[in-house]
Amino acid sequence: MTAPASRVQIVTGVAILLAILLAACAPTPEKPPLDEDELALMEDSARVMAETGDHEAAAGIYEDIASRLDEIERPPWLLRAANAWVDADNTDRARTLVDGLRPDELELDDRYRTAMVMSRIDLAENRPREAHARLDVREDAVPSEVLAELLKIRGEALFRMEDVIAGIRDLARRAEVLDGAERRRALEDVWDALLGMPNVPDPEVARDEPEVSGWLSLAHAGRDSWQRPDRFEQAIEDWVAIHPGHPGTDITEHLLDQHWERFTYPDQVALLLPLSGRFAELGEAVRDGFLAAHFAQPAERRPEVRVHDTGEDPEQTLAAYRQAEQEGAGMVVGPLTREGLAELARLDERPVPVLALNYLRDEERQPSGIVQFGLQPEEEARQVARRMVREGLDKSIALVPESDWGMRMLDAYRDELEALGGQLLDYQSYLPNQRDHSGQLTRVLGLDRSRDRHNRLQRTLESDLNFEPRRRQDVAGIFLASPQEDQASLIRPQLRFHHAMDLPVFATSHVYRPGHTSDTDLDGIRFADMPWSLDQEGEARDARERVAELWPELFQQHGRMFALGFDAYRLVPVMLNFEYPLEPPLAAMTGVLSLEDGRIRRDLGWAIFSRGEPVPMDPLDEIALPTPILLDGP
Repeated sequence: MTAPASRVQIVTGVAILLAILLAACAPTPEKPPLDEDELALMEDSARVMAETGDHEAAAGIYEDIASRLDEIERPPWLLRAANAWVDADNTDRARTLVDGLRPDELELDDRYRTAMVMSRIDLAENRPREAHARLDVREDAVPSEVLAELLKIRGEALFRMEDVIAGIRDLARRAEVLDGAERRRALEDVWDALLGMPNVPDPEVARDEPEVSGWLSLAHAGRDSWQRPDRFEQAIEDWVAIHPGHPGTDITEHLLDQHWERFTYPDQVALLLPLSGRFAELGEAVRDGFLAAHFAQPAERRPEVRVHDTGEDPEQTLAAYRQAEQEGAGMVVGPLTREGLAELARLDERPVPVLALNYLRDEERQPSGIVQFGLQPEEEARQVARRMVREGLDKSIALVPESDWGMRMLDAYRDELEALGGQLLDYQSYLPNQRDHSGQLTRVLGLDRSRDRHNRLQRTLESDLNFEPRRRQDVAGIFLASPQEDQASLIRPQLRFHHAMDLPVFATSHVYRPGHTSDTDLDGIRFADMPWSLDQEGEARDARERVAELWPELFQQHGRMFALGFDAYRLVPVMLNFEYPLEPPLAAMTGVLSLEDGRIRRDLGWAIFSRGEPVPMDPLDEIALPTPILLDGP
C-alpha cells in the first residue's frame, strides 16, 4: 500500500529548486512591485507546490503575489489563493479572502470565479444545495473562460444532492466544451461520479436522453464488475455495441486497463479470523463471504488463501500475523476483533500490509500500514444525521437504548448533526426489553409540558376544559436507534398514539433483517442500509439468495458479515495496486467505499418501509431544488 515514489520525488525536487530560487529573490519587508520574471517564477512555484499536495504553501505564494500588485490587479490572485485554501481544508481562510472582495467591482469572469470559490466552500462544508444555488445560472450567461470549471463544481453539487441525471448533464456538457486530454479526463470524471453514488437510477428513467441513459448503463456495468470482475470486459464490449457513438466509448480502453490493474492479486493472502471462541460465528460468516468472492473469479487470477484462527486472545492475532509474514503473505486481511487490531497496531514494524476488519477507537493511534474496514454502527448514525440535514430536518429528537451501544450511537449522531449546523433538541433512552414507551415519548415530545399547562389553566379558571395534548412543534424529525427491528416495530405505532405520526423517523440498518416476515408496524421508517440488503437485482441480490438457501441460520443472524468478507476480498488488490485507493469510490456489497485517513467509509443507500417491506427512496422526494443567491447573469 505504498505509493509509487518516482513522480513525487521528481516533482518535489522541482518544488525545492523553485523554492530556493524564490528565496534568493525573496521580497524585502517593503515588498517592492513584482516584475514579470519574478511573477512567473512565483506562479510556477505555487503550481508545483499544489501538484505535490502542499496547497497551504501554494495559497501563501498567491497571497504574497496579490500583496505586491496594484489593488485592481489583486482579485484574480486572491481567488487563486482562496481556491488553494479550500484544497488545504482551510475554508475559514478562503472565506476571509472572498469576503474581502466586492463582486460589483469585479470583471464578469472574476464575479463567476468568486461564486465558484464560494460554492467550493459550501461543498467542503457539506452544503451541496447552497453550492448549487450559487451557480444555478443560464449557460449562455457564463463567460467561456470559466464555463468548464463552473459545470464541474455544479455537477459535483448535483451528485452530492443525489440528482444523478442533472449531474450527468453538467459533467457531460463540461466534456463537450473541452478537448484533448482535458476532455478525456472530464469524461472520466462522469464515470468517477457515477461510481461514487450509493444509488444509480435505472437507464429507463432517462430513455428520452440517450447520452444520459448511456452513462447510466455504463455505470451499472461498472458497479456489477465489483462482484464479478471476470464479466466486466464482456459487459464493456456489449455496452459499446449498443452505444457506438456515445462519448463514453472514448474512455472504455482506459476503464478496462484500470479494471484489470485493480484485480491483480498478490501470490498469497492471509485471512486472520476468530474461528473458535465466542466470536466464531462472526468469523465463519466473514470467512465464507471471503471465500465466495475468491471462487467467483477465474482460477488463474486467484491467490493462495491461508486462513488463521485468532480465537479470543489478542496474542493469537500477533502470532498469526508473524506466521503469515514467515509464510510469504502479500497482504493480511483481519483481525476481526477490535482488541486484536489494537494489539497489532502496537507493533513497531508491520512488513506485511494489513486490511483490518474493524476500527480502532478514535482516541487510539491510527498506525500507518493498516487500512481499517468494517461495519461500524456509529458511521451509520452519522449518515442519518447527514441525510436529515440535507432534507432540511435539522432540528430533531432521538430515542436510543439505555446501553453503551445506544450512547455511542447518540454521541455519533449528535456530533455529526451539530457539525452540520443542526440541533438535537432532546433525547430519551429506553430499556432494550421494554414494551411500553409512553413515559419516554411523553417527555421527549413535550406532552408532559402540554398537560402541565392545561392543569395550570384549569386551576386558574376553576373549571374543566376540553383537552387534547399537543406535542412540541419545533421538532422536524426523529432519530430512532434500535439494535433490533422488534423494538422499532413497538415504538413506531406508539408515536401515532402520542401525536407524532407526522414526524419522519430515521434509523440505521439495524431495523431491517433481510428474510424476516413483513412487519407493517415499521411502515414509514426510513433507514440506511447496504446493497447486500436492499438491491433487488444484480450480484448482491444473487449472493444474498444463495447464502439464504445454503446457510439459512447464517443468513438470518450474520448475513451482513458475509458481505463484509466478500468486499474484503475484492479490496485486497485495490489497496495494493493503486497510489490513491478507492479514488473513485467503489460500489460494493457493503456500500459505496471510499478511503480517508486510513479508514474506509461506507456510503449507504436509503429505503422506507411500506407494507412491511423496504422500498428504495427517491433521493429527491423531499429536497426542493434551490434558487440562485449570488449570480443572476450579467
